[in-house]
Amino acid sequence: MDKYNKVLVCRNSPQNKCYAPDGEWLVVLPTKPKMKLPKDDHPFVGVRSKEESRYGWVQSIEEGISAEELAKMYEDPPPEDLIKSSEALLKAVIRENEGTSMSCSWFERGLGKDKKRVLQVHRVFFHA
Repeated sequence: MDKYNKVLVCRNSPQNKCYAPDGEWLVVLPTKPKMKLPKDDHPFVGVRSKEESRYGWVQSIEEGISAEELAKMYEDPPPEDLIKSSEALLKAVIRENEGTSMSCSWFERGLGKDKKRVLQVHRVFFHA
């Protein structure tokens, strides 16, 4: 089981639809969110508060964490789809610098009848 040394955390900002407490670790739920966002956007969720957050920020951690351990912080025992989405989140943030802002969106992949929608964690840039 792979261990990762970066996670995604919330910066509480109701005006930006970030409702989880400051510093709370985030996961991606593979289910339909409660939050009203643009069609292809998907929120993160705080592991303890269960509050949604439109954005997350990369933070380094001392001890590594596996996807299953992260998923278990949200729900114990964690369902397989939550472990898979946690793995995708951890793989996305490990490549980024600390403090990088991230979002989660649905993207279409493939062509013709092989086309499918995929949930992906990615960098997001804010404009001043």
